[in-house]
Order: sequence, then structure tokens, then C-alpha cells
Amino acid sequence: MDMITEGLLAEFTKEFQIDSLPEDKRFENFAGFVILKRHYSETFDPGEIVVGEGGDLTIDAIGIIVNGILINDKDALGELFDSNPDYLDVTFVFVQAERSSNFDGAKLGSFGYGVGEFFNPKTKEPRNARVREYVELMRRIYNKSSKFKRGNPSCLLYYVTTGKVLGDASLGNRIDKIKEELGALEYFKEVDVTLIGAADVLKLYNFSKNSISREFIFSSRQDIPEIPGVKEAFVGFIPAQQYLPIICENDEIVRSIFYDNVRDWQGYNEEMLKSGQRLNQIESAGLFS
Repeated sequence: MDMITEGLLAEFTKEFQIDSLPEDKRFENFAGFVILKRHYSETFDPGEIVVGEGGDLTIDAIGIIVNGILINDKDALGELFDSNPDYLDVTFVFVQAERSSNFDGAKLGSFGYGVGEFFNPKTKEPRNARVREYVELMRRIYNKSSKFKRGNPSCLLYYVTTGKVLGDASLGNRIDKIKEELGALEYFKEVDVTLIGAADVLKLYNFSKNSISREFIFSSRQDIPEIPGVKEAFVGFIPAQQYLPIICENDEIVRSIFYDNVRDWQGYNEEMLKSGQRLNQIESAGLFS
């Protein structure tokens, strides 16, 4: 492991008080955390997403994000079903973490196979208790597949090492094969496989720690009267083309922006879906850009 990653892991270990774990397990916690932070900005315990032990299908961490919420147990999923009965937007995130300084094509292939078996109801592969819990959550979600109003779930695989991401043709072929095999299941609207090296780990860790700042022109605004504890506040509007880059990172909404705002997630009703369909039709006709 390179010195930079060692330093990051040491800081992470101290923050989450996992000193008692062996280094490989601490790295699984670390890798799973920085990857999930890319998709889920709220605070969570990395130990809750780690599944790596015997019978793990070569998967070290699993994150299931439903309607912007990280789901770790059936009670949380049941509450979400009750609060958003008509709409489900789902992303499955799988992480394999290796401390090695290179990417292994065979391990990448095994990782892809394991993810496929995660979704295989007839699998004979052994699965530990935590993996079985996530499989049960997955099945409950697919039992509500009629609620996938805007497409099937996304399936995202991340293979993390401390090496460099190079243009290895054999790894590229493995990735293409994994995407082809998982796509053939027709369970997902998209399948993506990403190699994460040491430089990417550093960027992701810094992203998980840094506050969010944006600069934009806000000419159409009015001042809000003084509020205790607030230096300045305004109300107004900006064009959507300027607004989306403010609230997004890596083409995904940064939900921590809305932490105290009930408008973050209210679900989609039929009128909103119809409006979205009409907008898509207009864009297809080339009348909006």
C-alpha cells in the first residue's frame, strides 16, 4: 500500500474507531465508505455496508440506495415503501477492495460473477448472513417493480486497489463481459464497472470530507429580512441550466444540500411524471435546449 493511502486509512481508522480490525477489513470499510459517499452524502456507519467474509460472493461492500436513502435493513425499507408507495428510484452499489498495487483480471471476473449470483434466485453459491439480508432487501424491492416509473434500478460495480488505472486491454475485455452478462439479465436500466486506483481513492476521500461551495450569478433575487444566526439570505430564481450544476456532483444530486429542506424528496405523482414525459417529447422534437 502506498504512503498516501496508508495515511488516509490511518485517519479513517481513527475517525471511525476501527483500530481493532485487521488492515484488510479496515481497507474494506474505507473503500466502501468513499465509494458510497460518491452516491450518498449523508452520514452513515461504514460497518453497516461491509459484507466481506466467508460466503460474500467476492463482494466486500454493498449499498442499496432507494429514493435517495441508503437502506440497510427491512424496517427502513418498509418505512420507505409506506412514505413513497408509488415511486421507486433504486441504485445498487457493489465494491470489491484489494490492497494490492495492481488490478487482477481474474478477481475482477470473479467480482462480476458474484454480483450476478447476488441477483440469481437459483444460485448454489454460499452466502453469509449479511449478504442474505441484502438479497432479501433486493427481492423486496423487485417485488415492487411496478413502481419503477422511470426505469429499472442501476447496477454499479467498483473494483478498488491501491494501484494505477491503466489502459489494460484484458481488463477492458473483462469489464465489457461483466456489463454484457449483467445487462442480459434485463434487471437494470444501466450497468457500469469502474476501476478505482490510489489517485481516485484520494480524490474520493477528499470529496467525502470537503464542504460544498459553488459560484453563480444570482441577479434575480430579493433580500430576506434578518434571521438570527444567518449572515445573509435571499430568495429568487435562476435558469435551470445554471441551477443543475450547483446541486449536482458527478451528474448526481448532492442531497446533503437539502438536509433540512423537506422538498428534497416528496416522490413523483402522476402529474409530475406526465410533465416529465411531455418535456422529453419536446426535447426529442428539438424545441428545447
